[in-house]
Amino acid sequence: MQHLERAKRMIGMAFKWQPENVGPKYKGIIEYPGFHTTDSFNIAAMYAIGRVHQSYTAEDEEGLPYVTDYPVVVSVDMQGFEPKVDYDAVEMVMDSLKTQLDDFLGEVEEEDTDDEILDKLQRYVDFGDFGDQEVQHGALAFLSQTTFGHFDNPIVSINELPNAAQIIREYQQTGKIPDEVLMRATDQFRYTEDVSEGRIRAVWYVRPVANVVELVDGDDESSDYPGFDIVDEDAAYGGTWSPSTQLVYQETPEEQMGLPGVDEPERRVEYHGTTYKRLLEITPELGLPEPPSPPYRG
Repeated sequence: MQHLERAKRMIGMAFKWQPENVGPKYKGIIEYPGFHTTDSFNIAAMYAIGRVHQSYTAEDEEGLPYVTDYPVVVSVDMQGFEPKVDYDAVEMVMDSLKTQLDDFLGEVEEEDTDDEILDKLQRYVDFGDFGDQEVQHGALAFLSQTTFGHFDNPIVSINELPNAAQIIREYQQTGKIPDEVLMRATDQFRYTEDVSEGRIRAVWYVRPVANVVELVDGDDESSDYPGFDIVDEDAAYGGTWSPSTQLVYQETPEEQMGLPGVDEPERRVEYHGTTYKRLLEITPELGLPEPPSPPYRG
């Protein structure tokens, strides 16, 4: 019976790349629709946290905050799907990357070998003056700035690629940046196909974050923000903060074998940030527990 129910779910619901009635949409999703993923758990978590803060956070009659939906991160096997660039890559990162590449090319000589280009690129990344960012106030703005800081220095992503010298030469000749490079610069991918829920590998609940930075002093609970994650000042400014998570679902290796759409010999696991109610619509039989209360109020 368990396998029958499992098989029914495999051919049932899916992550729609053009979903309807999912609540407020970001501008990037409107202009670049698709199913969005990332290699970074923290990026997916920040999208989920931000979505709940923006659209599903309220206060009760006593002034205490609560959430009507809950941040969720899903790991999904995207093997066999073709990734595309998203809004952030085209509208936010491309110009910055071109500016950095144009500046770097001023140091490249025509006779430089690949190794010499790579050495110069490493020095450029290590010692380049890219300007200091103004520190953002409020926990969510600060954490977002930290999580997406790589957007401001995208040439680092090229330096990390094995074909960096070839990318530099091709840009010097054509002025164009391959989509693959832009996707790596943002660490974000967009897919324009529906993704079966059978590709879900795991689900984490991510505690909503109170929009304050405080000295936690060993206790991450607050009577002013019941159930919310309180960002510790030392951890935040020290760059060691990470989202508080709870693993609520993990597919077993036995369940992954021989299922429709997931029988590829290799797997490419990526992360998708969403909300509890949205995921529940797609996977009603996944058996997810209700999120913790407080702060969740269904």
